[in-house]
Amino acid sequence: ENKLHQAQKLGDQIGNVAFQEFIRREFALPGKPVHEVIKNLVRLPVSHFLTLNFDGSGELSHDAVGLPYRTLSTADAQAQLAFLADCHVRGARRMIFHLHGLFTDAIANIALHYQRYNALYKDTHLKKLIWSVWMTRPLLFVGFSFTDEFFCGELKACADDVRHDLGINAENRHFAILPIPFAGQHDDTVVRQTMVNDFLINAVFYETRDGATSLERHAGFAELVAKVCTRLGIAPIAVAMPSPLPLAGALSAEDENRRRALVTEMLNRAEREREL
Repeated sequence: ENKLHQAQKLGDQIGNVAFQEFIRREFALPGKPVHEVIKNLVRLPVSHFLTLNFDGSGELSHDAVGLPYRTLSTADAQAQLAFLADCHVRGARRMIFHLHGLFTDAIANIALHYQRYNALYKDTHLKKLIWSVWMTRPLLFVGFSFTDEFFCGELKACADDVRHDLGINAENRHFAILPIPFAGQHDDTVVRQTMVNDFLINAVFYETRDGATSLERHAGFAELVAKVCTRLGIAPIAVAMPSPLPLAGALSAEDENRRRALVTEMLNRAEREREL
């Protein structure tokens, strides 16, 4: 039932060419509008976005609010070095960095199953990038479950390095927005201390609620992001709560055209990189 094992078996059975086309179909941009809570999130004054996602939803979200950005991927080693050189520059164009590859990358550069995870995390460039960013920049983790064993292993290694040099009570410089678990399975103080012990990360909790849809259950997240926007002087976009049953919501012509243009742009870029 392990998803990484399933992907490994599928890739082995159909071959790299068919698997590449499968990934492009499955991870192409979503056919639905960008939700208001995501628009509020990308309007926060963070410097850059790092993501483990293969799709271009981060790019589509920035397009939806008119924010400029650059797309980077670990498929390009030079891009990793350029990111480290420029990420500290105040006012620089925001970079959306796909740490596990982008759906338009060559199949060998997308971390979708164990073989490719292992290959990516043996790459010293990625290890150095994670270590350098974790050590030098305050990070905010949003929508991240801390269940990716490879990436979390690197975060723990960073925390261990800090404690080795500065002691067991080293300062926490990073934050993670997390849900308070349903039905009280875990006390929030236990989760908070675990985040500190494992990653030197401060947990910021939002309330989870009963609801038929994900948006209803995580309405506290939307409210928290809106409050942060307000405190920072950014007028938040009102988040409309859904009806008890999820609605499909058709794309507007503008959204559909933007989605198609972005997919075309990413595919063209991938073709140019293969030619090089």
